[in-house]
Amino acid sequence: MKRIIQALLVLFVLFVLYIWVTQPNTFTALVGDFLGSVPEATERVPTIEQIVPTIQKQLELPTIALPVVTVEDNIIRLTEAEINASLGRFSNEQVQIAQVRLVPDQLIVALKVAGLSTELTANLGVVDGQVVVQNPALSGIAGALIPINDLIGPLQSAINRVVAQNAPVRAIRIENGAVEVELDR
Repeated sequence: MKRIIQALLVLFVLFVLYIWVTQPNTFTALVGDFLGSVPEATERVPTIEQIVPTIQKQLELPTIALPVVTVEDNIIRLTEAEINASLGRFSNEQVQIAQVRLVPDQLIVALKVAGLSTELTANLGVVDGQVVVQNPALSGIAGALIPINDLIGPLQSAINRVVAQNAPVRAIRIENGAVEVELDR
């Protein structure tokens, strides 16, 4: 009989922990009912559905400025070192870009958005003479919380501002440590 009571007590404790972790508002209400007082709604723990839109609304994106480029034989070439040297110019309180890596056919940007460390990976392509960011993805929890288009839009605009002053783009290549943009002149 003693073991049955212990088993029931363990199951009850596990159930309470489960409710506490998965349903904090329900748990708070149940405890309030059990103790005879109902907590005010302002004292309740916010749900993820309440937090995510707040993060998205408060996300202030930096103005992205790329380094000044030179054109040789209709090619604009930027190295990782040139891009990383100017990272401080396009970070703000909520979005900090730590490092840009260029690997074959892929751009990888390590950043911190609204306090969350993440990595943006994407390909770059050309559509109608403009550079487009393709297949963007954010790693970790940031990928679920942050609308990727809010990050991609400014990046794509900045790239095209630099390139558009020269000529339409014919092709773009990313190699180890450098990106080359071939202009259509």
